[in-house]
Amino acid sequence: MARLIALAFFAISVAIVSTSRPEVAAAAPSCSVVGTMLEPCEPYVIDQGSQPSSACCNGVKEVSDSAASKADLEAVCNCIKNALPSIENASLARISGLPKACGVNSNFPPFDPNYDCSKISD
Repeated sequence: MARLIALAFFAISVAIVSTSRPEVAAAAPSCSVVGTMLEPCEPYVIDQGSQPSSACCNGVKEVSDSAASKADLEAVCNCIKNALPSIENASLARISGLPKACGVNSNFPPFDPNYDCSKISD
């Protein structure tokens, strides 16, 4: 479960400052849901694959699309921030590069456990 939440953390980063997301009234997904969406990204994030899988990229897009408001983005950011320390052997460079590797247009905050998620703009 901690692994899932950790994966949710980086996936959520993808959604954190998405530049192309639909405006919807739905709330941000929970950390466990985000973790499930991003679970297929684990091999890529821990340097066990040269490219993210299509399942990973689908999850990255889902997370990005699910964060429609500043509050949603902050929630996703905080989830990722809290999960980051529990992703063993994770490459922050690969986590940061997931949106680009998956062709998802988004801007991300620094992948740093000390990042202030309230500074995210929508």
